[in-house]
Amino acid sequence: MRPTTAILTILSLSSLTITGCIMPHQPTPEEMEMRQKLMQGFLNRMGQTPQNAPAREAAPAPAISEQELAQQLDGLPILDGGALIVKKKDGFDANGVRQIDPEGKIVKFGSSARSGDVTYMAQVDEQNYVIKFMRVGSDPVTIANAKTTPSGWSVTTVTGKKLTGESIIPLSRGILVGRSTAGFLYSPGKGITNIGVPDGFLIAPFQNGDIIGTRYLLLERQAPNENDQVGGLFNAVSNLGSTLGMNKKEDYMLLNLDTGRQVSINISMDGKNEGDYSKCRKKGAVANVCKKVEFFESLYDSNGLPNGGHYFWRISWQNSNSGPLLITTENSMRETTAENLSTGKKTVLFNRMLGINYVIVTEKPDGRISANAKLGFDSQTVEDVEQNLNSAAVPAQ
Repeated sequence: MRPTTAILTILSLSSLTITGCIMPHQPTPEEMEMRQKLMQGFLNRMGQTPQNAPAREAAPAPAISEQELAQQLDGLPILDGGALIVKKKDGFDANGVRQIDPEGKIVKFGSSARSGDVTYMAQVDEQNYVIKFMRVGSDPVTIANAKTTPSGWSVTTVTGKKLTGESIIPLSRGILVGRSTAGFLYSPGKGITNIGVPDGFLIAPFQNGDIIGTRYLLLERQAPNENDQVGGLFNAVSNLGSTLGMNKKEDYMLLNLDTGRQVSINISMDGKNEGDYSKCRKKGAVANVCKKVEFFESLYDSNGLPNGGHYFWRISWQNSNSGPLLITTENSMRETTAENLSTGKKTVLFNRMLGINYVIVTEKPDGRISANAKLGFDSQTVEDVEQNLNSAAVPAQ
C-alpha cells in the first residue's frame, strides 16, 4: 500500500469515529466538511497532496474577446465637434479640463482631436502600468496592462494577447510596441499588426504625429557602438557639420506603414537631451531614472517649458484634407517648414537667424493644424498650416 493511500485510509477511519461508531451510515454535510478539513490539515503537515487535486490552477481564459472589446469601444458616444487636446508635462487637458486617472499618474498618451479618441498610460506603481482608451467626455476603458522588465516592457491586453518590446507608444486608438528593428501595432478590437523597420533605424520612442490617420511612423537612426571609435568620430564630425549648416545629418525619417515610403528628415539625434535610451537600459529598465526618459515629463524643463531641441518638438506630422502635413524645425533650429507629403509642396512657416526656441503643433477639433513658435522674447502663430501651405506663392526648396 502506497504512503498516500495508507494516510487516506487512516484519515477516513479516524473521521468516522467522530460520529461515535464505525457502523456504516450516511454522513451529514457537517460531518463531510469536518472530514475534509481534518484530511487536508493532516496532509498539509505531512507534505502530501490528494491525488485528485490539480497541481496548479489553469490559466484563466481572456476576460473578453476582440469582438466584444470592439463593440464596447464602438458604443462610446461620437463627438461630432471633436475635442481640443493639449499636452501637459503630467498628462493632458481635454476641452480645457485636466484629465486624471484614479489608478495613477498619466505618463504618456496619444490622441486625435478630430475624433476625441485618446489612449493613455497611467503608472500604478514602480513596475506596473494600466493602458486605457477613452473618448473625451466618456469613461475610460482598460485595454491592456504593462509591466517593466529587465529588457523593456511586457504588455498583456484584456483580450489575452501578449507583446514585449523596448518602448510603448500610445496611439489615438491602440498602442505600438517597439522592439529593436520591429514594431507591433495593437488595435483594440482588431488585433496585432507586425511592422518591419529598415536596417540602421529604430522606432522613435516619442511620436508627435497622427500615426493612425497619416499612416506614417517616425524612425530614429541607431546610435553608433560605444566601442566603435571610427564610427563615433565620424558621427561627431557629421554632427558638427550639421550644426554649422555645412551638411545634412538625417537621423530621422518617416516610414509609410502601407507603401514603405521613406521620408528623410535633416535633424540630428544629438539634439534629444532627455538621455540615451540604450545606455539607460544597460543599467536596468526597471529603474525609474531609466523609464522616465520615455515619459512626457522628460520633454519639458524644470519650468515646464518644452525642451525645444528634442526631436519630439522639432518633428510633427498630422492629417489634413489635402494630405499628410510634415512640420519640421531644421537648419540648426533656425527654420520651420511645412510639407505636404502627398503633393510635395513645401513652404517656410518661421525663420529666425538667432534660432527658434521651440514650436508647438496643435490639431484643432475642426481639423485645422496650427503651429506656434517661440522666437526669443516674441512668438508667432500660423493658425491654419494647410491653408498657409496651399496659398504659398513660392515653395521652399
